[in-house]
Amino acid sequence: ERQEAWDRLDKAWGYSRAQKAEIRSDRLEMKLANALWEKPATSVVGAIAKLHAILATGEQQGLPDEFPWPQLRIDLDNLSKDGPFASYWRDK
Repeated sequence: ERQEAWDRLDKAWGYSRAQKAEIRSDRLEMKLANALWEKPATSVVGAIAKLHAILATGEQQGLPDEFPWPQLRIDLDNLSKDGPFASYWRDK
């Protein structure tokens, strides 16, 4: 009886459908991220984009304030237009 009640609510609210869609979305995200990471960067901007993708993906999966995420954030900031390598961007 409890299961039947849950099944009715689940069907009405769509919890199981949403959960399955979330799993499909996560799998697609990782598939696309892996495809990105497998390709070599062909520019500094491409390397920065890949570093950003690694950082964004990794922080979602774990503890964003633990190694290596803060260190990667610092490196990404260093490479950005406002970081210590800003002169590189001025020359472009």
